[in-house]
Amino acid sequence: LYADIFNSFEDKTNDFQDWINDLSNQPDIIGGHADEIHDVVLQMVALGNHKFTTAAGNEIVIFDDELTAIANAMKLAYDDYAQQLSDADTYFTAEECSVECVDGDLSPEQCTCGNCVDSCCLT
Repeated sequence: LYADIFNSFEDKTNDFQDWINDLSNQPDIIGGHADEIHDVVLQMVALGNHKFTTAAGNEIVIFDDELTAIANAMKLAYDDYAQQLSDADTYFTAEECSVECVDGDLSPEQCTCGNCVDSCCLT
């Protein structure tokens, strides 16, 4: 009954590996829903009774305020890094862009025209 359904998907092994390999080229385009690690840590804090076990088998107790501080620091670092990536994608200031869009929308940060009709960009 289900064999026909599974066969219709064919072998996706190579497709998945190609997708994984391409992530290094375009790491900010992965799609789907992602939980940021600091949010997961804060969710864990709500559970209480936190203990970590080392490889040697020793138990380490960590308190909620310590975990919250770690999660908050992780969020700040994440936000800072995201801003750095965003800034790196901005190649021009509005004053540096010499493109003029006649019948399109100018993106001065990227110095490109969008939604063009015919040849709308003049340099």
